[in-house]
Amino acid sequence: MGLTVELEMLAIERALEGLSKLPAKTAISVNICAETVLSAEFAKLIEPAPLDRIILEITEHDLVTSYAQLMGALQPLRARGLRLAVDDAGATYSTFRHIVLVRPDMIKLDMSLGRGIDSDPARRALASALITLAREIGSEVVAEGVETAGELRRLRELGVTLAQGHLIARPGPPGAVSARAGAKARLETSSEL
Repeated sequence: MGLTVELEMLAIERALEGLSKLPAKTAISVNICAETVLSAEFAKLIEPAPLDRIILEITEHDLVTSYAQLMGALQPLRARGLRLAVDDAGATYSTFRHIVLVRPDMIKLDMSLGRGIDSDPARRALASALITLAREIGSEVVAEGVETAGELRRLRELGVTLAQGHLIARPGPPGAVSARAGAKARLETSSEL
């Protein structure tokens, strides 16, 4: 319907409002397309925000017509602490181009790679390759959609240190997030999972 920018701007505005209800060191992740990043409205909205608490997730499904223009708009924000993530890595062929050209702080493994990773050698191999790539470029890896203890164990063995999914915590309102629960959990400190 041609309202992508308007809808994303509204989502970001609401997320920023909810940020004040979260513990001080908690960051929020917001999905965004290149078109929204390049809009004047985005720059105005994001300018006063605590950028060190914001992660912008650029989904690999989004068409990026000019990486130079996108990175030019994001560079001053990144210099102030904004982090970038490539979302849904492994879901389509454009993953590698996004990762190489965006140089994200985080790579979010698509849940299709994590599901059954404890029993599927092909998923394990692809996830391992993405984890190695992330390590080489200084990115952190987040496993999405972790549902079983077996998946979590295998992801830990592969070197993943962040995960999200129902096994870790269920979605909830910003005020319900505590130091232990949330959309992500540090796997190296979560021995009981």
